[in-house]
Amino acid sequence: MKKSVLGLALLMLSATLARSDASSGDWSEDFALPGAESSVYCAVEYDGSLVLGGAFTHVDLSPTTRVARWDGNDWQPMGDGFDGAVRDLVVINGSLYAAGEFGHSGATAVNGIARWDGAAWQPLAVQPDFDSVLSLCLYQGRLVVAGILDWYTDEYHYFEQGGLSAYDGYEWTSLATFEWGWASHVSDMVVYEGDLVVQGAFEGLDGDYGIRNLARWDGGSWSSMGYLYEPCDFEFFEGELLTGDYSGVFRWTGAAWEEFPGDLPGNVRALLSFDGGLVACGNFDIDGGRCAAFWDGAAWSALGAPFGNPANIVPPTLTLLGSYQDQLFIGGGFRQANHSAMNRLALWDGSAWVPFASPSHLGHYGGLDWSPYGLGTFAGSLVAGGPFDFGFDSALNGVGEFDGDAWKPLGAGLPDRFDSIYCFEELDGELVAGGTFAEIDSVPALNVAAWNGTGWHALGAGLPFACRALRLVGSTLFAAGGSSLRAWDGTSWQDLAIGLDGTIIDLHAYQGELVAVGTFATDGLGQPLNFIGRWDGAGWQPFGGGFDAQASALVEWNDQLVASGSFTLADGQPASHIARWDGQQWQPFPGVVTGNVTALAVYHGDLIAGGWISAIDGEACGGIARWNGASWELLGTGLAELDYSGASLYDLEVVDDWLYACGTFRVAGGHMSYAVGRWSDAPTGVNTGSSPAAPYAANFPNPFNPATTIRCALPAAAPVTLRVLDPAGRCVRTLLSAAPQPAGPFTAIWDGRDDSGYRLASGVYLYRLEAGDFRVSGKMTLLK
Repeated sequence: MKKSVLGLALLMLSATLARSDASSGDWSEDFALPGAESSVYCAVEYDGSLVLGGAFTHVDLSPTTRVARWDGNDWQPMGDGFDGAVRDLVVINGSLYAAGEFGHSGATAVNGIARWDGAAWQPLAVQPDFDSVLSLCLYQGRLVVAGILDWYTDEYHYFEQGGLSAYDGYEWTSLATFEWGWASHVSDMVVYEGDLVVQGAFEGLDGDYGIRNLARWDGGSWSSMGYLYEPCDFEFFEGELLTGDYSGVFRWTGAAWEEFPGDLPGNVRALLSFDGGLVACGNFDIDGGRCAAFWDGAAWSALGAPFGNPANIVPPTLTLLGSYQDQLFIGGGFRQANHSAMNRLALWDGSAWVPFASPSHLGHYGGLDWSPYGLGTFAGSLVAGGPFDFGFDSALNGVGEFDGDAWKPLGAGLPDRFDSIYCFEELDGELVAGGTFAEIDSVPALNVAAWNGTGWHALGAGLPFACRALRLVGSTLFAAGGSSLRAWDGTSWQDLAIGLDGTIIDLHAYQGELVAVGTFATDGLGQPLNFIGRWDGAGWQPFGGGFDAQASALVEWNDQLVASGSFTLADGQPASHIARWDGQQWQPFPGVVTGNVTALAVYHGDLIAGGWISAIDGEACGGIARWNGASWELLGTGLAELDYSGASLYDLEVVDDWLYACGTFRVAGGHMSYAVGRWSDAPTGVNTGSSPAAPYAANFPNPFNPATTIRCALPAAAPVTLRVLDPAGRCVRTLLSAAPQPAGPFTAIWDGRDDSGYRLASGVYLYRLEAGDFRVSGKMTLLK
């Protein structure tokens, strides 16, 4: 007892004396997905390039703040981008204009509309008085904008007032305003027979309630152009004006809208004349396909394999069609196309939908289309289970193996998209998976099954409950779900009948006994357990005084059992979500953790804690941190959602010197990392204590603000030149110039300034290391 108390005192003292910065190492860039990480609303061809606009901050691995340009090989940012979504892009008289819900491009105020000058986005000489601009058009030599003039909200309602104005280069002239409504706006405009035709969701145009959703301006007055419930996207096809609607495709007869031939029922959101026919997309099913169809002049047919979203949680809706260099591309709310994971953007190769992706990024598409619930190891590889359907170029159906380079299926997976695997354990050389399913890989297996390396098989009659935790204690495999616990004796499952008043979340083998944590306060006999209990073979027994709230995870670290959860008391003492067992009672763990710790692991001798954690000791940690025995360290910038807000971390696993995490995040250490991320203590695989086989360089953090460290290593002594180049290849900063360097590692810091000391604009820059005959370069992104 005295020894453990002294150890705790030393542990607490070291915590008060030491505080570490970010742990050396980096998150891998290898778990991105092709496409855009958020909505793509518009596209236009400009100066030989394809330009995209939307709500995204990244396309592929490239930081591109809501506007991006395809250079033929990679997606590039355009200036400082925008602080809000881009809703429309048009080229007028050779100039590119962007409109949307933004107020600034970098430090420049642009108020909903901006013009690209070749290097930056600039405001118009006179900006419109709009809250946001949704559509642009050139009519009679004037720029016409449509958007939201104003909005307000009360406790129960949201209202908008829309309008249109024309700009002659000197002043704005109002063309119309709409009645206040919940969505009063124009979504598209076109010039037809010399008149300006607009569509959207509006009524009461300049007080005329006979004009709804479709209107025509002849230069002097407005008139109705029929009515559709919610028209979207004008297109000309074979001399006729077409539009899409929630009930199909319609054409203008000169007096009314009539249904287009072929009967394409469903929600049509975009149309495009292409390859001698008409392409439609939206949210509909046709001919075994979903969301995209082609009219060949006689009939509609599905265009490629269906689009989708994992587990059909959100039905896919496609909203963008375009062509670039005679190739069709499509955008919208999908994460799956052609039985592969890709985000919101796909390209038609003539027979199938493929990623609009950078060839240099192909090795980095290791993300999943949805978050796994559980991780495990088998035969030296990472395994994952959850509601995901696809990795890039791989159909997984809820369970997959990552061999260090790519995801591979384990059989055909789960047939029902609402089934899921939650946990794994190894037993007699096989991988056991638990979850909620009735069959796996066409093999009947109730909630538990085993993979022998080539196929799945059932374990007895299975489990009558959804299996949430598995643990091997000695030679006995235990399975838990809800308040139930069963043991596998090699031929059948034995029911261990004494239940709990809550659910079991995690199981652990400790000193030959099974330990469980969860939401239970007592066992089936009313005995207090306080969210943790030991199974003695006959019933549940208390494990110390337990906790005051849910415990979620268990791990052994330095021969001590560590528990974590949402609790704030451990054995009656204040404890900040983590506690350790000293052999006599639960002791609080050093540090102040803000948030629920749902996962624990041991990596390189350190304790890793993850979950819904926003900060440790008052410092933002991105959901994950490590205790090195003396202090808490950050793992880079941690894990985050797309807007860099907090994310949920579900599980941790260590495989082959990598620390893996899974959860709802899409960013790991500033890199795109979809649902899975991996950390290495040696940045990107570099052994910082020895000489590499070839020169190496990598920067961290990336993206960065205000500074980044470029970590380098040489196989032999050499004079080194290290420069920073802008996107045009011009040297903007020389960090080292023929400087002698010994073999081994060294670092250089770039503070985002040029050689004159001026801060450079946001964007993608290159570092270039020259050492003898070797050249090493890489991209780094400066954010402001």
